[in-house]
This record gives sequence, C-alpha cells and structure tokens, in this order.
Amino acid sequence: DEAAELRAEATAALAKIDPARGEKAALALADAKNMRDRQNAYRILAGIDSETVAIFLERRVNNIENEWDGARLDLIEAAEKREEDHVKKAVAEYKAGLGADPLAIFFDLCEKGGTAKNGKTIFLTHAAGQCSKCHRIGDDGGEAGPRLDDAGKKYDTKYLLESLVNPSAVVIPGYGITLVTLKGGESVGGALMREDDEKIVLKVPSAEDPAVQVEREIAKSEIDVRQPPVSAMPPMTAFLTKQELRDLVAYLAQQKKSVPGSNAGDHGAKKKKPENE
Repeated sequence: DEAAELRAEATAALAKIDPARGEKAALALADAKNMRDRQNAYRILAGIDSETVAIFLERRVNNIENEWDGARLDLIEAAEKREEDHVKKAVAEYKAGLGADPLAIFFDLCEKGGTAKNGKTIFLTHAAGQCSKCHRIGDDGGEAGPRLDDAGKKYDTKYLLESLVNPSAVVIPGYGITLVTLKGGESVGGALMREDDEKIVLKVPSAEDPAVQVEREIAKSEIDVRQPPVSAMPPMTAFLTKQELRDLVAYLAQQKKSVPGSNAGDHGAKKKKPENE
C-alpha cells in the first residue's frame, strides 16, 4: 500500500521535527482501519520516548486479543523495544499466557499481515532460508521438494505457517525420511514413498551402486520398530525472523495456479478441504 507507506514516512518525519504532534499522529495511526497503517504506527511508536506511548503500548499488549491479527506482531515487537518495566511486564505476561509450546507465539503473530512482495524476495534470495533451492514456483526454484505453485489454493494460512515452523507435522510420501528395524535385526532407512495395509515402500540406496536410489518393499509383518517420518526440511524458525515468516506466508498464500500432479505445500502442511465442500 503505497499511500500507507507515504503516511508512515510523513508521521515518522513529523515525530522528529515536532515530537508532540508526531506522537499524536502516530497514536491516531494505530487506530486506523488500514492494516499497513496500524503496522507502521507501531513501528513508529516503538521509537518515541514518551510515557504516554509506553502506557498506550502496555494497554494494547494487555488487550492484544482485541488487536487485528495482522498487526499483533508489530505491536509485540514495538513493545519489546521499550525499556519501561511496566511494558516489559506486559510482554512477559503475554508470552507466558501462550503456554509451554515454543511454536505458539509464531501461530499467534505470524499467520496474518505479511507482505507478499517481500515474501517473494525471501523465497527467491534469502541466503539462509534457501526456499528456492528445494521448491519451485513457476520457472524459479529447485526440485528437491514439492512444487508450491498451488500452495495457496490447497492450504490456508495456518497450515502454510505450520509447514514453515514445524515441517514434520505432516509428511507426504516421497518427502519424509524414516527408519525401520526389522524383526531379524536389520535397520533400513530411506524416503517413505507409499504404504498400504500390508506393506511400506522405501526409496533406499541400491546394493550394487549406493549412488542409485531404488524402491524396496517391506511387509509390515516384518517390522519390529518403525520411526515416524521426518521432513528433510528444517524448521524455518532457525533461519527467518517472525517478520520474514509472516511475509513468506503471504507470498505462498497467493500461489493458486493449478499444477497437475503437484504436492504443493505437503512438505509439512495439512490439507484443507476445498471451499466448495
């Protein structure tokens, strides 16, 4: 939203020239009916040295359930930059209220409000995330992971986020590594390609040439211990900031091109029912 960015620049400049008026403008912007305005307002308020602003942020954090989902991350990050003890306390209480699950904060803050344009840049060029090294959208990317051209058509934003922060939550055939121990003592590890009631099929190195992958059928009756499949994709929480995760979700949610035979997003996301079902 170009207009929102211009309003943010003007408000930030005003805060430097006339702090009192800038503070008032930023506080008003935080109540705007435009998502980008609210997000930008919190970023500006984070740097305004004012007890009025500190109290405002404290109250917003204490009532974060009333804030728009897409602006919660900006609110929390603004509050985290404050030095006032009462603001720090509010943030600590918010985090404590999320419970023991370390991923809860990502689901609360990163699902909505991202910028798809930024997400595309992250997908294509982020040095640590390396999304396009394994995944393809259109003509860009690799083939090690599933195509993501229709990720936004098949999955909602919650599941897309889960696929980034917890890739092993659900792993589709061909993209998860599993280990089985047979009753005879042999251990077999490989990519789980498919299974039915009687057997599983793993892709494993060939006995003749380990560089060649072959499929091996294993009867379930022969299995003593079986480990759940694990995604080869690491959790992106180790490589991307919350802002970057949010932007990447927004970009993936825009991908709605049908690709015959694709498994878009299945590297860790759960399927959702089509909207017409």
